[in-house]
Amino acid sequence: LLMATKNGVVKKSSLSEYQNIRKSGIIAIGLKENDELIRVAITDGKQEVVLATRDGLGIRFSENDVRIMGRTASGVTGIKLHAGDEVVGMELLGVDSKILVVSRRGLGKVFDKDGIGAQKRAGKGLKIHKVTPKTGDIAGIRTVSEDDELIDVGDDEEEDDEEA
Repeated sequence: LLMATKNGVVKKSSLSEYQNIRKSGIIAIGLKENDELIRVAITDGKQEVVLATRDGLGIRFSENDVRIMGRTASGVTGIKLHAGDEVVGMELLGVDSKILVVSRRGLGKVFDKDGIGAQKRAGKGLKIHKVTPKTGDIAGIRTVSEDDELIDVGDDEEEDDEEA
């Protein structure tokens, strides 16, 4: 399993660590204060990872840069964040993966995985989307293919908050 948190931490652990779950549950990741788990993905251990931040930065690195850890471990830095920024998405990339970046104002951008240069984990990342008042912050990312279709279901909640 590969996990990512909003504070830029990534953790890899073996799926076998989660075989014997108690009724009360088990700890899967040790989260620091004001952090939260944003995504968990099942992986074969040989993928490339992309993390994207709300402020439009992204980092691509090899999953091999993250060692396997025990259940209660917190993880390691996946991306160094600027003050006030947070990770909004994590995706695992296949050979022909394309990445869709979607902003809070509904604008999207699709690009090949090479659109984010490979780095080592714990870097500051590269600009993957220009954040402006027109586009809004980045809402998330997903891997897509040429055959995928997209439906945008708007959420006026944020706009209502701004008007109040």
